[in-house]
Amino acid sequence: WVLAHPPDNGETLVIDWPIERSNYVIVRAGLTLKAVRKEQGSTVTVKVFVNEKQADSFELAPHEYRLEIRAIALPKDESLKVRFEVFAEDHEFRQLMLEADTVGELPPGMPTIPASP
Repeated sequence: WVLAHPPDNGETLVIDWPIERSNYVIVRAGLTLKAVRKEQGSTVTVKVFVNEKQADSFELAPHEYRLEIRAIALPKDESLKVRFEVFAEDHEFRQLMLEADTVGELPPGMPTIPASP
């Protein structure tokens, strides 16, 4: 897990992750319990890019305690770059926990976002 707290002044936190050939990346993200209990802060937007193309985007409401789980199919390239961008208009107490794993196969029934061409 990575504590991916969006920076202040309207900036975006960028995390680059080079990976070797895999079929999928599973992304898990959610705000900490402390974050959802605080009044301050705004919605957090998470964008996922694969080889510079946006593959997914989702938002986490400021006072909703939940875990977002996404499976993204990866292109057949030998080496890939996954990038996460984390943004919030008001960054106060927007403590986002982010985890990502590469896997060859998905658990049965897990919805998948197709690979970008």
